[in-house]
Amino acid sequence: MHKFRKYISLFLFYTLLIGMVSGVLLYIAPHGKVATYLNWTIIGLDKHQWADIHTVFGFIMIIAGFLHLYFNWHAFVGYIKSKASAIISIPFLIVSFITILVIAGTLYKVPPFGTIIDAGEYFKSSWESEIKKDPKIVKQIGGYGRMSLSDIQKNLNLSDKQMEKIFIQHGIENDINQKIRDIASQKGLSPYKVYELFEEEE
Repeated sequence: MHKFRKYISLFLFYTLLIGMVSGVLLYIAPHGKVATYLNWTIIGLDKHQWADIHTVFGFIMIIAGFLHLYFNWHAFVGYIKSKASAIISIPFLIVSFITILVIAGTLYKVPPFGTIIDAGEYFKSSWESEIKKDPKIVKQIGGYGRMSLSDIQKNLNLSDKQMEKIFIQHGIENDINQKIRDIASQKGLSPYKVYELFEEEE
């Protein structure tokens, strides 16, 4: 039993380590089709392979966690019984509140949680700087949603007056940093259809 505990502890350590590494790489990796187009790899592994590794080791961590709990069940039950009153303690309530706050902050992209999400998007989009200059490639990989209005203006060589005309005509907020996917969501259109609104003015 003691030997098994050592193995389980080592498995938890390795799954945590590999999960951290693969998680960071997937956080900064380009978007799916962009990664394929660029043939993006790290130490010879592409994005899909890193995602597979992350998924498999995530499941291994769950299994190892349950086994760790199983081998330490008596100690765990004893701890719960001795700390039964902790369930309604101030620390428990504070930690529970913070956890809910983090979930809500992440969903509504409130800083600093939204900043983390935006930073990941920045790293992912940074791989697309050259691709965005060629509308044909963008169409091929379906990356319109990640483009901003500024990208479209540069690609289609539209003047500020032309952009403003389109904003007024289609009821689009005059914010050059808006993402096409956000406008598409507001208008109930596909990202490509939003792109076409500006392409018609070219």
